[in-house]
Amino acid sequence: MLAKKYRLPIQNTMRRAGRVRRTALCTIKIFYPEFPYSRFGVLITKKIAASAVKRNALRRMIMDAILKIRGAWPVADYLVIAHSSSATATKEEIYENCLPLSID
Repeated sequence: MLAKKYRLPIQNTMRRAGRVRRTALCTIKIFYPEFPYSRFGVLITKKIAASAVKRNALRRMIMDAILKIRGAWPVADYLVIAHSSSATATKEEIYENCLPLSID
């Protein structure tokens, strides 16, 4: 898991304007940074996975992928919104298809 200072408070960022990058399994919203380091948030709705256990497992897989690639991305606030296709994806598919190695 990420340390608390690297987690993005999702409630405050939903209405902010930012750039959008779409991949096969998720949408990544990129916001102007408020701090000198990157913050990350993951949003998974009940429509994607009704069970809290499944949502948390998916959230953990996406956070693990973020931990691996976060140094390659520029400093910004990132909100990762999972698509319905990510509910059935394996850990390897999430690593390969959800988060690109570079953000333009």
